[in-house]
Amino acid sequence: MNRITQSIRAICRDQLLTEKWLLAPSLRVGYQWLDRVARAGQPVVNAHVKTLASMALDLVGPILASRSLTLVSPRAAVLIADRVIRKLSESQLDYLALAQPSAGLAETVLSSINAIRLAGLSATDLERSCFEVSRKGDDLERLLTHYLELLEEEKLVDYAWVLQEAAQQLE
Repeated sequence: MNRITQSIRAICRDQLLTEKWLLAPSLRVGYQWLDRVARAGQPVVNAHVKTLASMALDLVGPILASRSLTLVSPRAAVLIADRVIRKLSESQLDYLALAQPSAGLAETVLSSINAIRLAGLSATDLERSCFEVSRKGDDLERLLTHYLELLEEEKLVDYAWVLQEAAQQLE
């Protein structure tokens, strides 16, 4: 038995009937850990495997329901990013002005937006000196701002929002 399964075994022994959440990198791995503990002779009772995403959604589920919010799906997020790019490309984008709006561009922009959001940054936090070309930072700020506005209009939230709210719930 490795250190992780030894720790799980000790918790399952000391807190036999108490509800337990096992945070694992995937459901499959979590259930494998619980299987190892059970095969070693320790009953595993009332243990629930959670991924970071599922735990965060469990914590913020009541907030989502009370505010009538929905987690944006990956596909819908790309479509929203595409809408923002098409809207802004006409007159408000400088660096990306010549880029043709496409699914690939929307996915690339969304990837940048997600990275910024997951880092806990806002549009105003973007430091222009960190970009090869400062105009790129200007465009990204506009895209991020409009993307978040569109999510709010549609009563949608992204994964970064879910993680931030879950962290607040844990505090």
